[in-house]
Amino acid sequence: MDIAFLGTGRMGTELALHLLKQHRVTVWNRTPQRTARLAEAGATVAATAAEAVQGRPVVVTALFGPEDVRVSFTGADADSSFNAAQPRVAYNPSAREYLVVWSAVAATNPRRTEIMGQRVSALSGERVGSVIAISVAQPGLGDYTSEMPDVVYNGVDQRYFVVWHRFETNKPFQVFGRFINAVSSAPLGSDNLTLVNWGAHNGNNIFDEDRIRVAYSPAAGRYYLVWASTPTSTTAAVSRVQGISIAADGQTVYPLTDFTGPLGLGQPTAADSSPAVVYN
Repeated sequence: MDIAFLGTGRMGTELALHLLKQHRVTVWNRTPQRTARLAEAGATVAATAAEAVQGRPVVVTALFGPEDVRVSFTGADADSSFNAAQPRVAYNPSAREYLVVWSAVAATNPRRTEIMGQRVSALSGERVGSVIAISVAQPGLGDYTSEMPDVVYNGVDQRYFVVWHRFETNKPFQVFGRFINAVSSAPLGSDNLTLVNWGAHNGNNIFDEDRIRVAYSPAAGRYYLVWASTPTSTTAAVSRVQGISIAADGQTVYPLTDFTGPLGLGQPTAADSSPAVVYN
């Protein structure tokens, strides 16, 4: 079998030597000198990680250190004012790559947290292109937080759909989304898509949409969003799981479903949270 092996430090070298006993191994390491022992044992040495994995059905990595796997770059290193958190990932089998999305502090005065993304090769583990600014900045709002992102790949239209909620001081959450072209990495449209607006949506009062999750149905041509929310503004209200479906163009939002109430999937007096959704 042809195997690509990335990372030939102390542990990686021993593992690759073991594989060489029964397989053809092509190795790559950031420091080429560390591949010498494996070259003497019969391994092929590649100049780049991309060259090493090209045409090889199995890829093994033994990488160490933050720069080997680092995806996010926001603000200066060691500056705790610029945090990156809450990563989510979707896989594109056509391009054999991932889109990783996360929430990151983009500005500190006023403080704004935005949604970022990065394509990553599934073959080499290397970043593809530069960081994508997914959420459109709203500087006129003052302080706000865009967070809890999720992402799904739509192979029919070759695009990703990224969703998140945004919180402004003393205001309930709103749910936004944006499409990303899977080929060019370009965000589609000039602004965020408003998917759920606090206060009223399809005749239902909704407050504090949290922990958004999304799935795509190629058969129906729809996206399905679920979240935990507090449906009224009263202090006695408890959270429940709700959801909507959205047409593939992102423009048509179908009526809200309350999974806790009408479908009886939860107790009306219990606090439901942390939902998930998947297409079968």
